[in-house]
Amino acid sequence: ISKNIKTIYWIHSQYLLDCWIKDKAYYSFILSKYDKFISLNKNMLNSCNQILKEFNLENKPSYCLYNPLDIEKIKEKSLITLSEDQELLDNDFILQVSRLDAGKNHIEMIDIFYALKEKGIKEKLYIIGEGDSEKLEARIKELNLEEECFLLGRRDNPFPFMKKAKLFIHTSLFEGLAMVLIESMVCGTPV
Repeated sequence: ISKNIKTIYWIHSQYLLDCWIKDKAYYSFILSKYDKFISLNKNMLNSCNQILKEFNLENKPSYCLYNPLDIEKIKEKSLITLSEDQELLDNDFILQVSRLDAGKNHIEMIDIFYALKEKGIKEKLYIIGEGDSEKLEARIKELNLEEECFLLGRRDNPFPFMKKAKLFIHTSLFEGLAMVLIESMVCGTPV
């Protein structure tokens, strides 16, 4: 890193802070090269400051900067009619939107949904997102939920789904700042 260029370290996950602690010698050297630190939430900011102090880098300024959110744009996009998805939107459903990876904990979500179906809920479960779907498809099939739980893949505009959902659920094991929860609330959907 050039001394003439100011550099900022963006902390978007607790995982990064955990890495700093696991390899103090390496990260105390690397972090000394940065001029400022930006955290995604206040908990991460506090952890960052504590670690920088441990590394004798407390002179490095750190700030909290939340992800930007265009509330009016989300509301506007939630009202768009998606003719190709109208049949899905006409059902009563619970929604989840995220990458399909192990950290988002979809298997447990599907298991919870199965338990709720056993108790008599009528809603379907829609999961919007891309990624590794093989294990999820297998679990859905294993629980005979093929007519109840749907992996919808990528949607460029998930907001009509968020607006129409009875409930938005999220079983992620960790988040920096779960924007989908905030977006769902903007759409008026309980989380």
